[in-house]
Amino acid sequence: MALFSANVPSQNASNIQHNTFAAENDYIPINFIPSIGTSELKFKEPNHRNKAFRREERGKLLKHLSSLEPDGYILSIQLALYSTFRVGELRAIRYEDVTGNTLMIRHQLVEESEYSVDIKYHKVTKAPGS
Repeated sequence: MALFSANVPSQNASNIQHNTFAAENDYIPINFIPSIGTSELKFKEPNHRNKAFRREERGKLLKHLSSLEPDGYILSIQLALYSTFRVGELRAIRYEDVTGNTLMIRHQLVEESEYSVDIKYHKVTKAPGS
């Protein structure tokens, strides 16, 4: 039985530090990070290959996209190709971020997962679909 439930972003070093601080200062009942299996922690292997589209590739994609009936997906891809914003920055854009012809990137969205924490058994389980 889960006694404590929380939405926490995908685990990274910053989240681990915040959780440790929160537990040490009694903001949360236990530090559940040590009970998460290492397979739950997400770390990217360094990849030194450049995965960005070359200018010619972007031009071909933009030309093809301009021939299609515009919808939200096509416009998002076009904005991404023209601007080189990151996916999380694009996903976080709001109407308030646009003033005239200026778009301000103020934040980004990150993946979140929901975990249930069983305080009695010091067990953390990831919610299905998280």
